[in-house]
Amino acid sequence: MMIKNGKLFGKLNLFDFAVILLVVVLVFGIGYKFLVLNREEQKNTVQITYDLQIKSVRDVTVNAFHEGDTVYHYKLDEAIGTVKEINAVPATDSMDTLDGSVVDATVEGRYDVTVTVTGTAVLQDDGNLMMGKAKIVEGTELRASTQLANCTATIKNVQWQ
Repeated sequence: MMIKNGKLFGKLNLFDFAVILLVVVLVFGIGYKFLVLNREEQKNTVQITYDLQIKSVRDVTVNAFHEGDTVYHYKLDEAIGTVKEINAVPATDSMDTLDGSVVDATVEGRYDVTVTVTGTAVLQDDGNLMMGKAKIVEGTELRASTQLANCTATIKNVQWQ
């Protein structure tokens, strides 16, 4: 490998060599991503069902969820499943009464919603369930959205097959 007049082997200059090396690395990287990583993910796919618990929202938010709609992770802008079922009950909150006792009272115009979501996830070797870049872990809060609304929800009752 002799360098004469800024050329390697008498034919390639250093810039040409760097460009060729970059192209080779990119080709191998893209091949690894699409051929090797996709096969590994397909081996560990599971069907999951989980609940999104949404607390104290108005009826507009309740009506934004429909069976069959796609639910998205708001920050990642990735689909995290399809709505299977929606259950809404009047929201309650602990309130102090005049005599000093605490009671659970209904909050007018507010609802607690449980949205059951189904989808396909990747079960990783460490036991984590991933839907794209979103990790589905029981008890985790996330911003869930549909085409009509977004809200903060807590993941509950995660089950997979």
